[in-house]
Amino acid sequence: MTMLRHLIAPAAIAALLLGASCSRGGEGAPAVPKPDAWPRIEIAPEAYGRSIEGFAVNDSAIIVPGDSAGWYTLSYPCYGPSARVYLTLARPQRGALADAVANRIERMALNAGGGRSQLTELTSEGGYECRIMTTPAGTVTPVQFLAFRRNGGEIVSGALFIDGAATAEPDSFAPVVRAVERDIVHALKHLK
Repeated sequence: MTMLRHLIAPAAIAALLLGASCSRGGEGAPAVPKPDAWPRIEIAPEAYGRSIEGFAVNDSAIIVPGDSAGWYTLSYPCYGPSARVYLTLARPQRGALADAVANRIERMALNAGGGRSQLTELTSEGGYECRIMTTPAGTVTPVQFLAFRRNGGEIVSGALFIDGAATAEPDSFAPVVRAVERDIVHALKHLK
């Protein structure tokens, strides 16, 4: 009998431990940190009460004018010090729009570094032709954009810059890329 008890006790304990460790997740299940997990990033709400010459800016961003007219940096303190959008608003000289657009498209391709990218095209409410290129891995500029109006000659361009993104795991900064891309899509859709 004691021999049987010595065999059953370890088997029962093992079954209890196995059952506890294999519980199903779902609603109400406690979060379990992973050894290589990244901290969850608080995403800025979709609130756009400000703009720079018609380019809507998320209320969570800080607008810093650049040294030259039409140059701005949008920093997002909620995403840390490394996430910044560099924004340029320009009016090329008459006849130089096509060259300026071609130059910016070439720059976007070079910044992607041959990485796999997704290109989204849309036309804004104000008639701007817009392109958004997202490169989720291997570049410090995972989101780049260009908007231009052929009849008006204006160009709006920029890029999300994240320090260290070229060598970091894409999952570590993916929420920031999605959130800023969302803000850029909103700004370009409503550009007038």
